[in-house]
Amino acid sequence: MNIKPFYNSVKRTKKTITRIMDYQNVVDFVVNKRLHFSPLSSFEDFTEGKRFEEITLSEEQEEFDKNNSASALFRRKVMYASCWYIGGESLHMWDLYGRNERYLAIQVDLQQFVNLFSTKFEFESESYNTSRITKDSTIQFKPGSLHYGKVEYVNLLKINEQQGKLYIGRFKDKAFQHEKEFRLLMRQNYKDSYLFDLRDLKCVFTDSDFTNLKLKIIVSPFAPSFYYEIIRSKLENEKWVQVQESKFKPLFS
Repeated sequence: MNIKPFYNSVKRTKKTITRIMDYQNVVDFVVNKRLHFSPLSSFEDFTEGKRFEEITLSEEQEEFDKNNSASALFRRKVMYASCWYIGGESLHMWDLYGRNERYLAIQVDLQQFVNLFSTKFEFESESYNTSRITKDSTIQFKPGSLHYGKVEYVNLLKINEQQGKLYIGRFKDKAFQHEKEFRLLMRQNYKDSYLFDLRDLKCVFTDSDFTNLKLKIIVSPFAPSFYYEIIRSKLENEKWVQVQESKFKPLFS
């Protein structure tokens, strides 16, 4: 599968991206080389996956109507994203996504991360309807449908024709601009998608040398001290991974 950047260049994007995950997903990525993608339908923001014309205002002109047309709901189910924070560890990031003391931050070089997708990989899935799909079913994606880049933050209250260049899944309201999001976005092949109603998707890298990644695992600043030792012990065989405590740990000790 070819991958393409969003229309907005990533050349000025910082070299490091970070994501907070639970323990199981971090181990899954490091040890099993599996990266979790979520359907846009699972995101709290109901504007995710919609076109501009489908994001309408209420009569009071203060709130968005939850316009859930069949086509909009369909797109939200067949588009999947892996969302990251642009930059290194930040206290704001922990406060937003990592209040659970058992969560970890995974930090990786942006270009090395993107390069993973130039190697061979396959998909595993969990289905809403288990009678229609099995774990080893082949999930088809349109060639070139994996895109990456910075999310564009716009004022959705001022929708106009000039913003037509902002594609589905690649923009959010400016109220979320504090997220500083970098996103990998995949779209299931529309002609086959009626067969699949997926809960989540895991990209399994089958021909990647993960040891080339400059990977850091950062333990939550809210975690008790012994938790760092547990994580370090669990990953001690992964010599290429650097496990460290949060630089904000002293604030919560």
